[in-house]
Amino acid sequence: IFSPLPFPFWYSTFPFVCPTMDAAMAQKHGFQLLRTERVAEMEAVAHVLVHRCGAQLVSVSLADENKTFAAAFRTPVSNGRGMPHILEHSVLCGSRKFPVKEPFVELLKGSLNTFLNAFTYPDRTVYPVASCNLRDFYNLVDVYLDAVLHPRAIEDPAVYAQEGWHYELDDADKALTFKGVVFNEMKGVFSDPLSTQSRTTLHSLFPKTNYGMESGGDPAEIPLGSFEELQAFYRRFYHPSNAFFWFWGDDPVEERLRVLNEYLKDYSATSPDSEVPLHPPLQAPVSAQVRFAADPGEALDKKAILSEAWVISKDVPSVDEYLELSLLNHLLVGTTGASLWKALIDSGLGSTVVNSGLDLDLRHEFF
Repeated sequence: IFSPLPFPFWYSTFPFVCPTMDAAMAQKHGFQLLRTERVAEMEAVAHVLVHRCGAQLVSVSLADENKTFAAAFRTPVSNGRGMPHILEHSVLCGSRKFPVKEPFVELLKGSLNTFLNAFTYPDRTVYPVASCNLRDFYNLVDVYLDAVLHPRAIEDPAVYAQEGWHYELDDADKALTFKGVVFNEMKGVFSDPLSTQSRTTLHSLFPKTNYGMESGGDPAEIPLGSFEELQAFYRRFYHPSNAFFWFWGDDPVEERLRVLNEYLKDYSATSPDSEVPLHPPLQAPVSAQVRFAADPGEALDKKAILSEAWVISKDVPSVDEYLELSLLNHLLVGTTGASLWKALIDSGLGSTVVNSGLDLDLRHEFF
């Protein structure tokens, strides 16, 4: 269910022998080794494991010095108050082991990272890091694990006010206004025409599941949320039993297990209620018309956006289907010379093609 991580890989010039992992090594660190698979075309070995607390891990070893790690949690929403997005910002505002105001900013300035970010999807929140320096890499992993499992944001309502929303009074004679990092960010998102088109398409295709609501937060709903709701959301979804961890690169496989186990060993397995439900098939075509902002005085005769979308799967596709769909998508709209892209431009229906193609990021695929 993961999008490809947005950083490149390359093979090291020195000989690399994939380190071995067996059931005994995994058990030593609280894991059960479920499967080992060699990926010949990448000269890699992948291990699939589960920790006794329920956390899942995929560990890939290959000759890539750009080591990567990610922690992901399923975070489906039931409203548009933006709790997963606010949490994504908030957990990176200090933790039990790193009690500084903004460790994320300090890492951006002082680490050797090749990638450092966090993402809120409609059904999950992902925290990826990468570095070519081994010591720096495990420092990034340590900071991120402490951030997602022991954030100060859950005990400090000031973080929610800063990252989510708060009242602000600029002048005693003026009305109170809403401010907040996520609130302001989503105001910008909701004013963007292409974001409006993408959001409307997703919500129209899947109105009866969490995909029918805005996981990033609707500016009209964000101020309806509270610090207590944030705490409840965190405690429900940010448990290791609801977590998926990922390692990739040429770092030692046992160190991966040791580091993770240090954070996971005190947790017990639970049964998180985080399953993303399947959406029942639409019984008839659905249409929606929405307005978006335009600059004052701007000519409106060529500002309309028209899109048509189809749900093409009842559930997540198999690996083979994923590859086939990706190839077909590239042939249709992958370049400006692709057959469908060119046909749309040549038709004169519009001046360009936007937000087109296959979306394989969610439980249902749509085109």
